[in-house]
Amino acid sequence: MTVEKISYTPEEASAATGLQRRKIYDAMTNFELAFHPVGRNKIIMREELVRWLRTHQPGQS
Repeated sequence: MTVEKISYTPEEASAATGLQRRKIYDAMTNFELAFHPVGRNKIIMREELVRWLRTHQPGQS
């Protein structure tokens, strides 16, 4: 049985998208990519990551 991920850490989001980890953290810092603090972790919901990717323009910071 395969379990589909519904959330990612910034490192996992970076690996899943092929983007640099710094890009993920910058988007979180600039309130472009929503996350949920869970203890010391920052969790990005899959739907939010997809939304951000769809609205993110190539070459945009």
